[in-house]
Amino acid sequence: MEKTRNVIEELLKGNEGALHTIIHCLPVALFVVDSECKVLEMNKSAFGMIGLCDSKLSHIPFTDLFTKDDAEKVEHACEELEIKSSICVSARIKGAYGYPVHCTFIAKKVADSKGKMRGSVWTAFPSEENGDRTSDAFTEEMLNGFCLCETVLDKEEKIVDFRFLNINERFLDLTCLKGDERSCIGKTAKEALPWLKRYLIGAFKAIGKNGHSFHSIHYFKTVDRYFEMKAFCPKEHRMGVYISDITESRKAEQEKKNLQSQLIQSQKLEAIGRLAGGIAHDFNNLLTAILGYTDLALIQLENRNHLKEHLNQIRFATQRAAKLVHQLLIFSREEPMEFKPHNLTDIIENLLKMLKRIIGEDIRIVLDLDRGLLASRMDQGQIEQVIMNLAINARDAMSEGGTLTIKTSNVIIDSEYLKTYSYARTGRFVQLIIEDTGIGMDKLTIQRVFEPFFTTKQSGEGTGLGLSVVYGIIKEHQGWINVSSKPGKGSKFTIYLPASSERPLSDKQPDRGSTKLQGEGEKILLVEDDGTIRKFMEVQLKKNGYSVVTAENGARSMEIIENEGQSIDLLFTDVVLPDIRGVELVDRMLSINPNLRVLFTSGYLDKKSEWPYIRRRNFKFIEKPYTLLQLLKSLKEALSLPAR
Repeated sequence: MEKTRNVIEELLKGNEGALHTIIHCLPVALFVVDSECKVLEMNKSAFGMIGLCDSKLSHIPFTDLFTKDDAEKVEHACEELEIKSSICVSARIKGAYGYPVHCTFIAKKVADSKGKMRGSVWTAFPSEENGDRTSDAFTEEMLNGFCLCETVLDKEEKIVDFRFLNINERFLDLTCLKGDERSCIGKTAKEALPWLKRYLIGAFKAIGKNGHSFHSIHYFKTVDRYFEMKAFCPKEHRMGVYISDITESRKAEQEKKNLQSQLIQSQKLEAIGRLAGGIAHDFNNLLTAILGYTDLALIQLENRNHLKEHLNQIRFATQRAAKLVHQLLIFSREEPMEFKPHNLTDIIENLLKMLKRIIGEDIRIVLDLDRGLLASRMDQGQIEQVIMNLAINARDAMSEGGTLTIKTSNVIIDSEYLKTYSYARTGRFVQLIIEDTGIGMDKLTIQRVFEPFFTTKQSGEGTGLGLSVVYGIIKEHQGWINVSSKPGKGSKFTIYLPASSERPLSDKQPDRGSTKLQGEGEKILLVEDDGTIRKFMEVQLKKNGYSVVTAENGARSMEIIENEGQSIDLLFTDVVLPDIRGVELVDRMLSINPNLRVLFTSGYLDKKSEWPYIRRRNFKFIEKPYTLLQLLKSLKEALSLPAR
């Protein structure tokens, strides 16, 4: 043993080589343990004893190698080695195939020159007790469940049941037998475990066919567990069965599949987002031109002219197309949001006229709005989109008329609420309820109602984006949405948004509705690569009192600013230009004319790229497509901002 100790001391110093080879050739099982009682090294004899391979070692706690009853004994022995040079202890180590091996361990402390413990070497000597154990004792201590059965035959020598001859404790635990039920030796499967009878008969028949053993995995609803089961035939009309609980591994496997499915779905959504972003800019440019020229034609036509109705229909279709692009961008999480304190009750009241037009006269709107509602930080346009989408869904669910109820209130969410809705949070929230008396939904529909492109409407009547957009917006606002519904009983959508102590924006800002929108000769540099929009905008801005110079790209606009930079009051530019980023163009121009005001526009703006810059610098932004009225308002607001 002294030689072995010297060998291990050298090993702990990192001098392996030939010494390492000698250790692995020793016939006794050796375990090298560090000062924290973790395994550093084991020789081949030790690996053979416990049935592990080197790849499964990786500095596991030494006590993990022992049975539950003896692990604490070994831990105390490790502590004693701090003050003793050696120690002897008897303990059962987990042997191969789940059989504990009784051993006497001689442990030697390995210390440095100052006597400080650096680790220890444990030598295992199997006890004679192992050789005297009966097969029943091994069966009893097996980690897996085990039972031995004999067949029960009818008059025609056909198998009808099995009678239990031997069962270990682990089998009783896995099958959830309790009390008197555990005394099932001598009983048939039908008497003791009727849910297992079918498997036993099937396994025995399978063994008869292949002549060897039978392996299968089953889910047993009675005990809500997955079992891996192995059966063999030790002699005629008898069958031994090993069962192990693999419920956790199956759940982990299923969770992995779910995550993979979610990943694939996420990748699909990301692809949709890229597609939406790619077409949004060009498509919104086209819509801007269509909307602009339609507005111009409407202004020039008399109300009695029959063409006015046709143009109104074109305008309406254009706005619908713009909203569809807007929904795609929200759905793909690429549409930037601007959160400000708003009063939800005020927003609903402002939308009321539009809601009545949309849902029709055969549906009655009932409002129950809290006048003392707290503010909530929200993007007003997106919340309006939520209300509109839910109202339209309600209208479609009440094709023969009904009642739409809209309610707002302040609520406090406590821990009791979280027991039912685990995804919620405690605190003060603003609650919005939108309820209809329509056809309702079944449980399966409710489960899928927020899935993208899922719709119960007929082909061509809906995109399936409405409720997925609603869900996405509410999540972006750090809130959540609950749905309750029954077929024929209507549907109820309840939304929770975090309350804010700030005053609503409407209380802090003056009404600019009466502000004169005509220009007063201010000079605008219009940078737009789309020729149709550029020409239209030039004509309209000049008609509304502005002086305009135009450029089709960044290079041309820089020539203009260098020549007449101080005379230009405002730069109106697209964020996306063919030769330069709009934000980079602005920085260059501001270096020439620091008093220059800026108005950005775009049909697509990724919140991960330019949007933070625009917000940080407090530049005005107008989204394409826009109406002439919206543009004139934005120009006035941008010109009223202080110089940089």
